[in-house]
Amino acid sequence: MKKLLLAAAATALISTPALAGPTASDTFLIGAGVQAECSVDDPDTVNFGLLDIEEDSGSDALLLSEDRYVERQRIWASCNYPTSITLDAIPMINLLQSNDGPDAEDFTDVIHYRLRMRADDNDDFAEVNLRTIDESTSSEFQPDAFHNRAVLRTVINANDNPERPLAGIYLGIAQVTLGAI
Repeated sequence: MKKLLLAAAATALISTPALAGPTASDTFLIGAGVQAECSVDDPDTVNFGLLDIEEDSGSDALLLSEDRYVERQRIWASCNYPTSITLDAIPMINLLQSNDGPDAEDFTDVIHYRLRMRADDNDDFAEVNLRTIDESTSSEFQPDAFHNRAVLRTVINANDNPERPLAGIYLGIAQVTLGAI
């Protein structure tokens, strides 16, 4: 019984406000940093294979016979800060022969193409377009961070290639850049 009374008295002393000791508190900050980062998938090589040309004789002989050739691929594009998306490209050049023959005005050793990169929802970032016949670089400012499975489209349009392409293998290079403004 003695122990019970002693425990009750100790509890009363601890829980009595008048007998409680002073308290102190202070605030502090908690911080961290996140580095600015952009990432982009490695786009796949685009190979159109043999382009169709008009095989019959006449005024359209040897011209591209299809209006357009299209290849689409999906690539992840992500930036955690306002930045730009830039497309750089050079036209495809014939690796086997150059257009320096006596009838050079009817032929070409260059094939132009178009690039377009857009968000898969058409909303996360501004669309970027490039036509190698007009320019070699196109860039769009992106005012907000984005993370998207973007659509990258490569197109050969017959309208951009009005001359007869020389036989051979054509190769061009294109680049997608996400980064500093």
